[in-house]
Amino acid sequence: MTTGAKRLGVQQYALTLQLAKLGRACEAQLLERITGVRRAQRPTTLGQTLLDQADRYLGPHPNAPQEPPEPLATVLGAHFGEKKLETFIAAVAWPTIADGAQELGMQPGSLQQALRKLEHVLGERVLTDRRRSAPLHLTPIGRRLLDQGRQHEP
Repeated sequence: MTTGAKRLGVQQYALTLQLAKLGRACEAQLLERITGVRRAQRPTTLGQTLLDQADRYLGPHPNAPQEPPEPLATVLGAHFGEKKLETFIAAVAWPTIADGAQELGMQPGSLQQALRKLEHVLGERVLTDRRRSAPLHLTPIGRRLLDQGRQHEP
């Protein structure tokens, strides 16, 4: 909500209030929310239908972000996706998981677990070998995610 309000040049409260009014008028929830988690919110089916209709009728807002490509969209839409992506990008800058973990101030096992969670979100491996001392080699989807993630960074 904060990011959306900034992009539109309005206060977050005003945006939240307008979306709540629209939701009440439709007698339905327009956004899927997870409390306590800072991540992109997704429109419900009705919310997406309304957004699509508004874009067709009014045209998309000039500051509206483009939908990120896959696999970036999947990662960013996942629980703590932004953090998973940041950890992945930082970790693969080093020769091994052990080196990456040391530089990130993590235990190697914690980094391995974070990478497994990322792979679970994607449904594919991002590294050819997740052993702590194995040289880091990205799979094709891992390479795409890294490239897209670097482009996505502010």
